[in-house]
Amino acid sequence: MARVWLTRNRVEFFFSLGAMMDIIVIVTLFVPLTVQNFAFVRLAQRIFRPNKVGYTCPCCGLNRHDPDAVHCKLCGVVLNIETEGG
Repeated sequence: MARVWLTRNRVEFFFSLGAMMDIIVIVTLFVPLTVQNFAFVRLAQRIFRPNKVGYTCPCCGLNRHDPDAVHCKLCGVVLNIETEGG
């Protein structure tokens, strides 16, 4: 593995070629797995928590709004969208 030598005011690491190859392989395998996990989490969020809610505007009839919308994007009327918190 790695050898560590203490000199006067610094620590020097001397890696063997095999240890460096191990580190390179681990990093190249770890990065795609984290990207895949991130994509899976985003997909699960889209399935279980859609980014639009079906609330019909009383003025213009637009029925897709953001979950935290206060005003209609089309006409600007105040919306009273019920949420899970109350």
